[in-house]
Amino acid sequence: MKSISKVASGIAPSATLAITALAKEMKAKGIDVIGFGAGEPDFSTPANIKCAGVKAIVEDKSYYTPSSGILPLREAICEYMDKTFGLKYKPGEICVKAIKMAGGVPVIVETTEESRFKISPAQLKAACTEKTKCIIMTNPSNPTGMLYSPDEVRALSKVISDEDIYVIDDEIYAFLTYSGEFLSFAAVSEDMKARTIVVNGVSKTWAMTGWRVGFCAANPEIAKAMSNYLSHSTGNPSNAAQFAAAEAYSGEQESAKAMREEFKKRRRYFVDRVNAMEDVSCLEPDGAFYIFMNVKKTFGNTIAGVKIESSADFCKALLEKGLVATVPGNAFGADGYVRWSYATSMENIKEGLDRLEKFLKS
Repeated sequence: MKSISKVASGIAPSATLAITALAKEMKAKGIDVIGFGAGEPDFSTPANIKCAGVKAIVEDKSYYTPSSGILPLREAICEYMDKTFGLKYKPGEICVKAIKMAGGVPVIVETTEESRFKISPAQLKAACTEKTKCIIMTNPSNPTGMLYSPDEVRALSKVISDEDIYVIDDEIYAFLTYSGEFLSFAAVSEDMKARTIVVNGVSKTWAMTGWRVGFCAANPEIAKAMSNYLSHSTGNPSNAAQFAAAEAYSGEQESAKAMREEFKKRRRYFVDRVNAMEDVSCLEPDGAFYIFMNVKKTFGNTIAGVKIESSADFCKALLEKGLVATVPGNAFGADGYVRWSYATSMENIKEGLDRLEKFLKS
């Protein structure tokens, strides 16, 4: 029997979902595990959005939609992008989707804690070759929560323009910023807007991870190509989910703002607790809902009877001995770190950090 393609066999399982699955398996056995793995808000989807989804089902919104998404949703996205980020798009430049494509050869640009896990214009320029097509940015970042300042975005934009490449700008956490000012690459200039493919969605801002609705905003040529591709693959995202997403973008925003304020409080508590402990530390994130904890000082030590040589060792021992589920930094190319998601209750955060403190002392 012939083997499957190299592309399919080369896809590694998600480390985040793997640790979450193991934690759930332990919970199913009656073990009291606290999970900080998945980047999934612990809030309920706001009631007005759920009602919009139910209404769409009742009204028989059960059929195919345009491959690029229903017009009311694309119009709502355009209005939201203009009102929230000052970006003006037409519905024809918006492509609603539920998939991701692969095929390029990625070049990793390493960052450090000293640079707040952000790349410099010089690093970007050095990494570009004649084969470079685009750069992928996540701003604010997962897993670090760091935000590129407007000046940093402008400096990187100059390199992108000079090198005549595109930028795929993942802005899924753009609303969830607590310090600093967010600036989209698409807002720098008309040239950069044409070079930028904005990626965003409803998952994080409105606690809608399971609805699986996201979108891209791009110049008309790219948007049309994406729409054509989708017409031959997924066809369209769930019809009812699109009407719910339209309500998310066009409806009241107080629920989203309240969630952001709660995340901000959790962030402050988390950072203070971690930095008060021995052998671990973290930077204060600017956005998203992650703490990227430095565990390098634990390497070579024995904790709870386990020799720690890597972030994977640390996470495995913390899960099995401390009953706390986190994600090893090597899943993100940073082996000296561990990612915690504070998209969980303050009660869980307090108990989880108590367990971490006890684990480190054992």
